[in-house]
Amino acid sequence: EMKSPKPNKDQCTRVTSRLLLVHAIKRAGFGSVKTYYAMTYNPYGELRSSYHHDFALRYLDMEHQVLIGQEFWDFIGGTGTYAALLDIYREVGHEKGPELIDLLLA
Repeated sequence: EMKSPKPNKDQCTRVTSRLLLVHAIKRAGFGSVKTYYAMTYNPYGELRSSYHHDFALRYLDMEHQVLIGQEFWDFIGGTGTYAALLDIYREVGHEKGPELIDLLLA
């Protein structure tokens, strides 16, 4: 599941329940089936160690269950996907940024 990088307690407990349910249905332990809670970015910085949202840390298995930012994008798109996405965002920002600022100031 892909969710907010700052989930509330209910979101954390529900997603953990759903991910564990997949393991139970498949009758497979960790490693046999891979389920993840994905966060598209880390609002606290680039490093996983900088992530510090209390509910997520308390209710999610951060080591085995969660993919954050670069880990997530490179997992679904292959190595280098996260860097490529950032390049696209920068390019679009440089191209469209002045136009958007003009619209905001008009």
